[in-house]
Amino acid sequence: VYNAVAYDLEVTERTPGTIILDIGAQASDLIIAEGGKVWIRTFPLGGHHFTEALAETFKLNYSKAEKLKREAETSKYKRHIFQALKPILSDLVQDVQRSIGYYQDTHPDAKLERLIGIGSTFKLLGLRKLLSQQLKIDVFRFESFKRISVDGPGAADFEAAALNMVTAYGLALQGLGLTPINANLMPAAVIRESVWKRKTPWFIAAAALGIVGAGTSFLRPFLDQQSVQPIGQDPQISGVIGSGTRLKADWDRIRQENQPKFRADNIRRLLERKDLYFLLLDDVNRMLADADQQAEASGDERAFELHAFSSRYLSPGERLPSFSPSAPGDDGGGEVVMGGRGSSGGGFEEGGEGTAGPYGAMVITVSLDSAHEGGKVFFNDTILEWLRAGVDSATRPYQIIDVPLIDRVDQVDVTGDLFAPPREGGTPGVGGGADGRGGRMIPGARPSRGPAPAPPPRPSRDERTGVGAPGSSSSGQREPSTLEGLAPLDPMPARDPDDATVYRYTVRWLIGLEEKPADDGSQASVSGAGEVTS
Repeated sequence: VYNAVAYDLEVTERTPGTIILDIGAQASDLIIAEGGKVWIRTFPLGGHHFTEALAETFKLNYSKAEKLKREAETSKYKRHIFQALKPILSDLVQDVQRSIGYYQDTHPDAKLERLIGIGSTFKLLGLRKLLSQQLKIDVFRFESFKRISVDGPGAADFEAAALNMVTAYGLALQGLGLTPINANLMPAAVIRESVWKRKTPWFIAAAALGIVGAGTSFLRPFLDQQSVQPIGQDPQISGVIGSGTRLKADWDRIRQENQPKFRADNIRRLLERKDLYFLLLDDVNRMLADADQQAEASGDERAFELHAFSSRYLSPGERLPSFSPSAPGDDGGGEVVMGGRGSSGGGFEEGGEGTAGPYGAMVITVSLDSAHEGGKVFFNDTILEWLRAGVDSATRPYQIIDVPLIDRVDQVDVTGDLFAPPREGGTPGVGGGADGRGGRMIPGARPSRGPAPAPPPRPSRDERTGVGAPGSSSSGQREPSTLEGLAPLDPMPARDPDDATVYRYTVRWLIGLEEKPADDGSQASVSGAGEVTS
């Protein structure tokens, strides 16, 4: 019944709560459909009890009482008929009310808005009105089908019988596989007995074939042995075996002579993944450009300035780290610094879950300076959001596999202290990080804010030529010259107001190296200093 109503009225999870009351001959089924779920209760009161009440009241036999019940609406004694049926109607209403009350107690959020009646008993005079008054909901009678129809002379009869054909309609739909519920009420013992009875002839045939096959397989080797000549005595077969052995020996010799040398293979591998760092640096540039676009809404020209970039390679099978805040000055467990001063915090702990894949993994550390008012919230919505979005696997031989939460990002106030003091023999703003290691500027990277230390005075022309040139001593031995002494850089202009507070954010993320994408002409390539062109 539910399958028929759900299909014909197109019931979905958004359909209002519906009660379906199917009054049968001996019992009635109450079905509640709400939110894509079905609840069912059956109680022993049906049309048979109404007929018996009429037969007892009017002293009629059963067939005449059944006819009187069917013609109740048009009978001139309909008032007396209703009075005779009133006790049974009261029992029916009470059973329905108890069922609905129990459902609403176990489902406090239930909203039941209508009742649909099925069965010929629903043609009784006053039944719909009584149910509507007692239940305080709209009561409808299933008059006709909406999704099937019959043409020709039988159309009227079919529509008139729709109230009694709902169950058959639902069974037909189940046979066609168009129903949300599949029910099979056939006892399992009956089904099993029927299946075995149909398969008995096949079992007998299979047993007979097995006996014949076993006999054939037992006798056939003896018959074949008598009719087949031994292999060693057949000159044609012996010649084929000899040719195969000779060709295999020739192939083994050629393969050994043309085996690639170990040195040549290593030279070839020197060129593998040579563009990895350019792709990583391009990721940083794209990340900063995306943050700049979001910063334009607040009037800032740039959201962040790159201070330092570092990386650490994890060999295949090495335990992956877990991110956690660390003390200022931590260099992140031995990363190779690519530029700027060492990071101040945001390190990681060894011993995280998982290991690096067959191509290894890398921990990337980036320090960014920003005077944006949004603070960590703006950092989370720009830099971390870009990292969470990941990279295009078609142009990158790696995937971002771990990005820290915002509370794992270190924030340090660096107002007025944007440049590290130059290391002995180094260049201000280029190497000489807090960890005492040198480095080089990232290709295409943008300078940090704030003024740079004044460069040392350039040597005079006389000092640059002849005796006494920089790096020379009175004994004629040259002393090492600094790059700043030979080609000093102009001080970098301050980009923020003097009263602006500048924070340095240090973030680390983990990438897993993968097999390089196939070079089919559509893959992005690296050119220039960190610039990617397609």
